[in-house]
Amino acid sequence: MAGRTYESGSEDLYPEVVRRGPGFVAAVLVGLAAALLLLANGRPIGTGEAGGLADVLTGPFMALVGMFVELDPAARALAGKLTAAAFAGLGAAFLFAATGHRRPTGDAGAAAFLLALGSSLWAASQSFSPQPPAAAAVALAVLFLVRAEDQPAWAGRAGLPLSLAVALLPATAALALVIVLAVVLRWPLRALWLPLWALPGLALLAVRGGTTVPGALDLGTLTPPSAESLGRLFSPALGAFVFSPVAVIAVFGLMRTLRFERWLAATLGAAFLAHGILVLWLPGGGPSWGSLAMTAAWPLLFLFLPEGLDASRMPGVVVAVASVAIQALGAFAYDGRWDRLHRDEAGRLAPRVLWDVAQSPIAFQLRERALRFAVPGAVTRRLVFREHPLVLAGPSGSRMAFVSSGPLVTGAESTLGDVILQGGARVVLDKLELRATGDGLFLRVSEGA
Repeated sequence: MAGRTYESGSEDLYPEVVRRGPGFVAAVLVGLAAALLLLANGRPIGTGEAGGLADVLTGPFMALVGMFVELDPAARALAGKLTAAAFAGLGAAFLFAATGHRRPTGDAGAAAFLLALGSSLWAASQSFSPQPPAAAAVALAVLFLVRAEDQPAWAGRAGLPLSLAVALLPATAALALVIVLAVVLRWPLRALWLPLWALPGLALLAVRGGTTVPGALDLGTLTPPSAESLGRLFSPALGAFVFSPVAVIAVFGLMRTLRFERWLAATLGAAFLAHGILVLWLPGGGPSWGSLAMTAAWPLLFLFLPEGLDASRMPGVVVAVASVAIQALGAFAYDGRWDRLHRDEAGRLAPRVLWDVAQSPIAFQLRERALRFAVPGAVTRRLVFREHPLVLAGPSGSRMAFVSSGPLVTGAESTLGDVILQGGARVVLDKLELRATGDGLFLRVSEGA
């Protein structure tokens, strides 16, 4: 425990209650609360089509949803969203427990909720993807490594969550390898237990074989880093650090912690860096609210978020609030329309769009001012989503025209409002153009009009 501290210049200020952690019940409550908050908007984004390990992971929630409605594509999408939110909440609980072994409970709670609500983990929880389960596995590995500082036996047990993370999301192989090497160097004898504890994950990886978990960055043909791959980290259109800016505060916290907990901070920092480098060589993902490529690795950084908030003080709090606001904007406003408008048929973005702040998804949604609230319901055992789109401070009137900026509502009498273009609908030469299924125009007619 020598040198473990959260105040610069002190020897060891961790009270015994902090070392023991926050307790099982508290961690469960944090996980449940995080999962419920992630489900605040009941509108899943995605089809819910799955296969391989995805069917295993979503199976319990498929059965739950199937008790109330028929399992059509919409119901499967909802089950996928429930699965992703549950794993995201589990990851928040694991991070809460890990941080609670180093910091007071309040700091641990802040780190856990910012992981769930202030990072791309929220965006990844809008439909099923392997990122939330992999992030939960990585967070569990972080918990084991934190506990290994006091009880080295936990170092060997880290093989279990690391192998599960790789089985769920092969792109986590680089971070897992770095952590394994660090454990071998520090605890050579304890490291002998790593292969044994890794057996369940290795077996799952073998069963996975040629199956594909939708959304996973499977290790395939590696391509040299380019402007597009850098854009997945830093661009206004996709950048992981743009859509999760609180991660920058966590980086500061990690750098600060290097002076006191050198092995832990260096190990997790190197693992995060290795994951980021591998991401640069991998193909990009599909449409989403920002890149999800770094989602599984966020727990490595967010363990040190309290130290970053201590160092940055009020600016750090502002960045944290902005990070939650950005993710909330995606959860309640993003519907894939930006991608329909800007991606080509192959799903690629032009460089001018990738790095243009004015055309970024965040700027686009702020200009639209459209929020899309939804609640799932059942009608004769068929799932329906009762949606309530609205435009914040939007105009109302009795006439509508189409201009380059979109629908223009005019007229003294208020008979319609909340006008929103949907899907890939766009205005061309003052006319509304609908090209594909899902393109449309929504408006709300006033009562009595």
